[in-house]
Amino acid sequence: MNTSPKQVSLGLGIGSAVLFYLGAPIVLPAVAAGSALYYYKKSKDPNCAMTPERKKIYEEALKSLKDPVKLEELALGFEKGGCPKQAELLRKRAKLRTLPKDVQKGRKEALKAGYNSTDPKAVETLAAAFEGEGATGAAEGLRVHASALRTL
Repeated sequence: MNTSPKQVSLGLGIGSAVLFYLGAPIVLPAVAAGSALYYYKKSKDPNCAMTPERKKIYEEALKSLKDPVKLEELALGFEKGGCPKQAELLRKRAKLRTLPKDVQKGRKEALKAGYNSTDPKAVETLAAAFEGEGATGAAEGLRVHASALRTL
């Protein structure tokens, strides 16, 4: 199971509250609360130095870089620079570029169906799925469409 530091932090925080409420010795809730704080701080990604130049490179790569090898190389650079979240998204983008043609066709059909949908919740769900796979542009377009549907 792959859990994020924020999920671990939330779980430990809830656990410390429950232990405190149940009257556990103060050491147990204190340890749980301290662990929650540690994982929360870890999730903030403080080591990622997104300088304006690095941010520009990252955003431009997300918009226009299509070569999976170059995306992977850039991801490695971001990972070495202490930016694992950005590296992960760049790797997802690289993976999208290497999908088989039939899978790419299915994704295009799903995107078209999302744009033709009149259900904003379904469109938001589809946008979240696309974003989770690294297709940030498609996700943003679907979110704009969902927002427009809500105003109708």
